[in-house]
Amino acid sequence: MISRVSVVFCLLMIKQAGSNTKTLGKQKVSYVVGLHGGVYYMRKSKRCDAVAETAKALVPRYKEYRFKGNFATPGDEPLIALSMALNDCKPIPHDLRGILCYWEYVGQMRLSITGGVAAVKNTEIRTDLLHWGTRFTITPLYRKQIADLRTLENGGSRTELLLNSMQYGAAETCGQIDRFIKRASNKLKRIFRIK
Repeated sequence: MISRVSVVFCLLMIKQAGSNTKTLGKQKVSYVVGLHGGVYYMRKSKRCDAVAETAKALVPRYKEYRFKGNFATPGDEPLIALSMALNDCKPIPHDLRGILCYWEYVGQMRLSITGGVAAVKNTEIRTDLLHWGTRFTITPLYRKQIADLRTLENGGSRTELLLNSMQYGAAETCGQIDRFIKRASNKLKRIFRIK
């Protein structure tokens, strides 16, 4: 019998302060199982039950674990991933050539629909399928890939591809400037304790 554990899109990271081990009560975790999106299936077993019970027990102290992402309510995915680590579950290694998640490499991707390239800059990591995640489908980089694909499908010229690069490159630059201004503003507000 297989039980279903649904999870939402987010990444899990435990910020570790100068150590490879994070202490959670009496237990220590030296790794965290990385999960993202979809539906996960676990064989019905004592270990599966332990993972579910541990995840439920972690909910009251959710904010203490400093998961990456800012969610209004505790996310089931980080809780399950942490619980899996606490219950000594090991994931099957993921071959990044099959699928790569964009949000894990934001700002580090080299993408070209026309060149058939989806790779992480300055590494040997190349992938056949790039999973963007919903929140990144509004970015200029994503929209450029779609525009280039449409241009190619319609038999467009190199000039049209160049115009796409200019249009979405300008939009990306404006977005970077906007993000910088927001970060600087938020930092100044924190420094001067302005709300």
